Amino acid sequence: MIILLLILIICVLWWRIYGGPRDVTSPHPRSVQVLDSMGPNYSYESKLEFAAMEDLLVKYERESIQKKNSSRLLEAQHLSQQIKNRFPGVDFSYHDNLILPQIKNPLKVIDTNI
Repeated sequence: MIILLLILIICVLWWRIYGGPRDVTSPHPRSVQVLDSMGPNYSYESKLEFAAMEDLLVKYERESIQKKNSSRLLEAQHLSQQIKNRFPGVDFSYHDNLILPQIKNPLKVIDTNI
């Protein structure tokens, strides 16, 4: 429950600071699992950073599906690598198995969580 509240706060702050997405969407279920698994190993600020980066990655995924193109693929790949580098030891296999393939193939249903 606290994690979901944290993610909601991050979305609101993101919207206020950056003009935010036109619609605030729910986080990816795997993102929530990863955030939960971080536990005390990461600071509150690091968790906020992770949530913001992950939200942007999921935004790229949703945009590719809505626009039916993969124009955000390179940005998404770069962001995914930044996340992996910033949070070593965390399992981000869902980036390579779900999110990035979905962006690459927006007309095919790969990630059923979106």
